[in-house]
Amino acid sequence: MPSDLTAVGTITIVSRTVFGNKHVIIADVVIGDSGSDTWPSGGLTILPATLGLRTYDFVSMNSGSLLYHMTASSGLIDAYTPTDSSPGATKTFIKATGSAPYETVRLMAIGTGVNNS
Repeated sequence: MPSDLTAVGTITIVSRTVFGNKHVIIADVVIGDSGSDTWPSGGLTILPATLGLRTYDFVSMNSGSLLYHMTASSGLIDAYTPTDSSPGATKTFIKATGSAPYETVRLMAIGTGVNNS
């Protein structure tokens, strides 16, 4: 029986740089584990320290099979799915339920570094 996905899979840092007094991290995040888990109603969390940051100022994730949104203040990732995927249809999105996809999405985070540098 599928259970709620409790964490993201692997996180691979692709690049790190400093822009002014902010750290910019680009990472690949693996979501799911081959389709046997379901997307949790409470979302998933990636804490800033996981990426080597103290705080998030800005976070962006590209879309995979779902539309991902990460709240910078909490690190909470929610996934959304379109209600109508036919061409030309007005797109509205609802929180994803059911099977969690097994896919890699790219994340960009800008924030304060652990050593505040």
